[in-house]
Amino acid sequence: MDAQPDLDACGALAEALLQSGGQIALVVGHMAEFSSAGSAAVETPGFRAILRDIATDVFRHSLSQTSDEQIRAAAAVVTRATDALADELVLVPPDAPMNRPRSPGPRHQRRPL
Repeated sequence: MDAQPDLDACGALAEALLQSGGQIALVVGHMAEFSSAGSAAVETPGFRAILRDIATDVFRHSLSQTSDEQIRAAAAVVTRATDALADELVLVPPDAPMNRPRSPGPRHQRRPL
């Protein structure tokens, strides 16, 4: 991922999460394709367990120069950011009317997607 100096700290976090989400979606999609082709063993653990183990191994190697404290702090920020997205965003069905007037209120209220 390339650094984007024009982004503030929260923008950089959002970009990093988007990059990470894209990588995870790509891997999970590949795993689902492999599984649906009948190529996965019956006793294979779920995608989450496999991906967590792979990511843990990758991070142990690639983040070996980063302290456990820094990694735990990063994990805490990602967790809080993910929780904030879950709290703030509402998934709206595609056929929902979108021509409602916006209510005047703080900008941090839940946003429809």
